[in-house]
Formats: sequence, structure tokens, C-alpha cells
Amino acid sequence: MYPINIFYLILLLLLLPPAAYTQGVAVNTTGSAADPSAVFDASSTNRGLLIPRMTTTQRDAIVSPATGLLIFNTTTNCFEAWVNSAWNTFSCPAACVPPAPPTANSASGISCTVFTANWSASSGATSYIFDVATDSSFTSFVSGYHNLNVGNVQTQYIASLSPGTTYYYRVRAATACVSANSNTVAAITINNPAVAGTITGTAAVCQGQNGIVYSVPAIADATSYTWSYSGSGFNIASGSGTSSITANFSAGATSGDLTVYGTNTCANGAASPAYTVTVNLLPTMANAGSDINVICGTTSATLAGNSPVVGTGSWSVVSGTATITNPGSPTSGVTSLAVSDTATLRWTISNPPCNTSTDDVVVTTCCFLSGWQYKVPVAINNSTNSNYLSDYQISIVFNHAALVSAGKSKDDASDIRFTDNDCNLLNYWIERGVNSNSCQVWVKVPSIAPSSITNIYLFYGNNTAAAYSNGDSTFILFDDFNGSSLDLTKWIRAANTNPSNSGVSGGYVHIVEDVTDARVKIFSALNTLPYQIRLISKKRVFRSNTYFMGMMVLRSATLDVGVMYDFDNYSGDGCQYTNRDAFIPIPCSTGKKISSFWQNTWFREEMTWDGAASSNNYYLSRFDGTTFQDINTYTAPTFSSNSFYLEFDPYGWWTGHYMDVDYIAVAKFISNEPPASLGTEINY
Repeated sequence: MYPINIFYLILLLLLLPPAAYTQGVAVNTTGSAADPSAVFDASSTNRGLLIPRMTTTQRDAIVSPATGLLIFNTTTNCFEAWVNSAWNTFSCPAACVPPAPPTANSASGISCTVFTANWSASSGATSYIFDVATDSSFTSFVSGYHNLNVGNVQTQYIASLSPGTTYYYRVRAATACVSANSNTVAAITINNPAVAGTITGTAAVCQGQNGIVYSVPAIADATSYTWSYSGSGFNIASGSGTSSITANFSAGATSGDLTVYGTNTCANGAASPAYTVTVNLLPTMANAGSDINVICGTTSATLAGNSPVVGTGSWSVVSGTATITNPGSPTSGVTSLAVSDTATLRWTISNPPCNTSTDDVVVTTCCFLSGWQYKVPVAINNSTNSNYLSDYQISIVFNHAALVSAGKSKDDASDIRFTDNDCNLLNYWIERGVNSNSCQVWVKVPSIAPSSITNIYLFYGNNTAAAYSNGDSTFILFDDFNGSSLDLTKWIRAANTNPSNSGVSGGYVHIVEDVTDARVKIFSALNTLPYQIRLISKKRVFRSNTYFMGMMVLRSATLDVGVMYDFDNYSGDGCQYTNRDAFIPIPCSTGKKISSFWQNTWFREEMTWDGAASSNNYYLSRFDGTTFQDINTYTAPTFSSNSFYLEFDPYGWWTGHYMDVDYIAVAKFISNEPPASLGTEINY
């Protein structure tokens, strides 16, 4: 439509000469001519004819108004015309009160291309006028949603929108007239998911590997994630539909590309760049071969691992002593094995980054003495004892006569040897029973572990071997009196004691009381003998009358413990008198004795005392080759100091009493002593 000011248009019409009125003026957008009956023909669907508006004062200021002059009086809100020389009102429209503006509420049902606008009802409204624009100033209206009369409703469904776009809507309530605009509400349609970013995770995995995490940065506008893998054996264990997943690969999984894209109710987003996952084969299962028992005395072996089809293998030492000559060879040699030991070797097959496969083989060596034909394991069972024992003398009894008879051992037992588990020679002393069925040997074991079994070995079967038995190397104190005089590095003669009454001959020491009412005795130079002790001896005693109180006794500054050879007929001596004609413990305890007195008879005697034990800590036995007797329920005083010396004293009234000692061996002792048992003979 052409914007023409009506005032000027009318003025133009009035100024036209009469000839100009032969055709009317048309104002329109179609180019149509004016109606023949009209001087002025205006046509419009969205604009009206606006006549001059003025107040009553302004109206009255008009000079000589023409008859028919039209105005709108803003003072009276009436249309007026100048007729009959006066202003006449020809229309005063009734005033229209518009309803209150409604309240626009948040949109609902928002998706990619639609949403529903909502507003609260306005009292008295008969319809609502609705606008939707893409800007908050409402200059860019959505097609079809400008001054749209939607009727008397409180919702409006808007469709055919663009995803991810912000729209603004407002509403007006209407009756005969229309309210002001409501508040403006923004509604943002859901956007399509953004392009997925770069996946991060583990690019190199192994068959059978589980718990592998892959993730992608959050995808804008995605409500779910779809992961895809082009290989096989891939399984999402957790996190499906999210930006981070935990995946498992089966034992037969293959390599492939991993991708992900975002999804929502609108569409699927573009997928991420492919993330290549390389699935490595598992290494061949390792097999180190059967355990190896090498020939005794041998310190080398050949290993027998399997050859890997996938991966590479390598030997290593897990425990023990060994040198692997070619670690990468399944059949490598192993040298420098410790004798009588075990070495654990591990065959490892690896194919990085996969977990390695391992298998162990135990190589066992055994102790062997060159030149000896036989050995027997001896188990020392200390499993019930929590004490560590060092340099402890263990008694071992075996049938030597059977070995001699079978031609396996020399009849003098000079081929007997003992070793520890590492084949180190151990000191020992053969006490008795050579070439008998009860050969007793005392072995000094350097180390016996607590609460366990310690193995040592008995060897025999070497016809050229020289005797190795040695009491001095075996015991704390030892003397077999095989010399021609008393060893004064071991013994001290007391007052009244001299070579003539304490001499050595015939393989024993002869101590005789040849001074009336005097003590003739010898005692050990070593005065730190332990309070847990074993005394092994062979001796004989002789009383020259009925008042004899000879003894073998351990003495300290405050305590005496030992054995009395009691033939005390003096009633004033109390317990000694009561227990007379017997061998009795020191200290004396009424009724504790071994009857009767053995006069001038050789006997083997063994006494043990554990000063750390509080009950039944004393034991005494004697054996003359035929009769064995003992005391096994006696409690001597407790003690806790290694401060004893050993004394031999053939004391009695007057003279003529004596004591002969063939040998004495002083050993360590504990009450809970570990027993020794022989195993099966091994023939080389």
C-alpha cells in the first residue's frame, strides 16, 4: 500500500480543477482503479483511515470550518462534524476496558522441533493473541505465529522448529479489546548430538584381558552413547550407554576399531574417529618340566622347559643357589647347585603387554662324600620345641654289627662320618657299641632350628677312611684319660691331691683317698659349665669301709647338683644315712635313690639336669652291662647361671676309698630334647 497522508490527499482533491474529478483516486496495493462512484477509494486489510484528532480547545480554534468537516475530539472521545454552523457529535463509541495481561509460563514438551507454550488464564478473556519470535525484541516472528488468535485456551503447540534454537513467546488476553503483552518466555529446542571426540584408553591389550577402560569427552546434547567395535570378542562389562566403559576381551578376541557416537531423541550424532585396538595373543602356557633329583654329589642339571609358540621364554632363580647357563633356552643347563639343597627355577614365557605365564621346577641335590658308598638321612625332630639349639650334642644309636656283617662298614667304625644338610662334616664321638646292634654316637649339630625338623646324614662304606671320632671336638668338656698323666689344662688338683693319688694309667684316672680325713679330689678348670647339662661317664667306686660318700658333683658358689655314691652309716648325716647303700641325687631327697651300692663295678652313668625347668628336671641312670636302673621323677633346684665346675671326689672316713673314671663327656641338655630317627639307606 502507498503511504499517503489523507490530509494532503483531500487537499489535492480540493485543488483539482473540475475536469480532474471525472475519475476518482485509488489507494491500494493491487493497482485497481477507483470505484466510479468514489472520488477517493482506499483499500487495505491491515490499516485504517485516520482523521484529524484534537482537543475541544484545538477544535474551536479552527477558523471558518467548512460544513461537513470531520474531526475526532480527544476531549470527549467522540467523532464530530461541522454542520449547520455548529460542531455536532455523530458518534461516541463506548470505552473498552482490556483484560489483565496473562502470565506466560515455562514451555513443556520441548524436543528438537516442537514445544508447547503455556500461560495462565486471564479473568474475563474470551481469546488469546499469541506471538513467537527468534529474538526477545519480537522483530523476527516465526511464520504463522504473529498476532495469532488461538482462542480461549492456555496452551499452544508449536511445530516445525529448528533444533538447538532459542525461541521467545508472549501472549495477550482479548475481549472486545486486547490486553498488553505478557512476560516473555524463552524455550530452547533440543540440539542434535555433537560430533564425538577422540577416544582414550588402552590401545594394546591381550586376549582374555578384562577391566579395560575406554572413554570419550562428554558429547554435547547427547543423552546416551553408542559404542561399536569392529573386531570380535569385545564385551562391554559396565558403563554401556555412557561416556566411559569397561570392556572385557575374550580368549579369542581379535583386533579392531572402536568408535562411539552420541544419541538423543532427535538424532544420532556423528561418530568419533576410529580408535584402533590391537589384541595381542596370549603367550604360550609355560611348562618348566618335572622336578629334578640330580645324582648325589652332582651340582649341575639340564632343564626341560617347553618351547614357546607365542612369546619368548626366560629362566630365573626363585630360591636356592644356582647358575643358569643360557636363560633364554628351554633346555638350558644349570650349574653351581648347592649340595644337599633345593633350588626353585622359574620358566617364564612373555608376550608383552600380556601377562606372563610361569611354571616352576624344583631341582634337588643331595649330600655326597667322595669315597663313601652309603648314607642314611637322620631327622632331628625339634617341631615341639620353640628353642633354637646351637652346637647341641644329639645321641644316635644304630645297628653297626649289621653293617659290618653286610660288608658295608669297617668293624672298627673308623669309616663312620656325619654331615649336615650342606655336606659339611660334623664332629662326633662314638661312645660305645662298635660292631654291635646298639652303637651309640654323640654328634655335635651346629644348628637345630626351632619348631622344625633338621636333617643330617650318616655315611659309611669307605675301607680306606681313618677314624674321625673325637670327644674333645664334640663336647663342652671331654676326657677319656688315654694319656699317661692328668691333663692339667682340663683338671685342677685340690689340696692333698697329687699325681700319686690322682694319676692316669690304663685309660682311666685313679683318684684314691690316701690321707685320713682329708679330701682328695680333682675338679674341672672350666668353671662356666651350663645349668642345662648332661654328664656322660664311665666309672667305678670303691669303699674301704662303711662310711663312704664319694660323689660326682657340679658346684657353683650357691648350689651343688650331682650324684653321691652313698654308703654312709653315720646316723647323724640325715638323708644320706637314710638313703645309704645306693646311688642318690645331690641334693639328697629321702627315698630318691638307686639301690644298691655297686662296689668296684664299672658302670656307665648318665645324669641330666635342666635348671630352667621347674619340675622333674633331674634324671640319673646307671648300667653295668647287664642291669639298667634310673631315677626319672626327681626335681632338683632351678638355676639360671652358667657358673658350674665339675668335681670328682671319693670322699669317706679314713683312707683307702677310690674312684676310677674311664671317661667323662659334658654336653648341652634341654628337657624337651629333640629325638633323632634314621631314614632309609641310600646306596651310591
